[in-house]
Amino acid sequence: MDFFEEQLHQHFHLTPTAGQKALFRKLGRFMEDESERSVFILKGYAGTGKTSVLDAFIKAAPSMGYTVSLMAPTGRAAKVMNQYTGRYASTIHRKIYTQKEDPGTGSLSFRLQKNKEEETVYIVDEASMISELGEMGSNGLLRDLITYVFEGKDNKLMLIGDEAQLPPVNLPVSPALDPQKCH
Repeated sequence: MDFFEEQLHQHFHLTPTAGQKALFRKLGRFMEDESERSVFILKGYAGTGKTSVLDAFIKAAPSMGYTVSLMAPTGRAAKVMNQYTGRYASTIHRKIYTQKEDPGTGSLSFRLQKNKEEETVYIVDEASMISELGEMGSNGLLRDLITYVFEGKDNKLMLIGDEAQLPPVNLPVSPALDPQKCH
């Protein structure tokens, strides 16, 4: 058992299932991954223990020198995340975009903020709702999120979702739960 896996076990307040033990090993490899764009996609149906594992992960991450930033696609999902983690969770939009007013027309536009955070694990819950289509940012929310996260040094991205949830409007599947679209 590696160091981070041991930390997860210490912070997990239940007896882990065989599947959760395997997940701990994968999360340990994720935290030790030194590649430039380290993304972990955690998929699971309701009741599979994602929330319990996430709680242990948040508590264990500082042991590896990482801070954690929690986000969700909607205000309601961020509020729920805040309630079950006991930590502040922001909407993705609030975290990564800045609002700018055109002085001539008074119209508002949104642009991607500069990410100055380092050694941060960005955890996005309800990721199945994230679209890759152009919305507020010019490249679409998923691409803007990935750009923002990896602009900072030694950052990681964890996307959590349920494939049984509806995908974004006008899309057959959720792009944020597709490993090919997240790197």
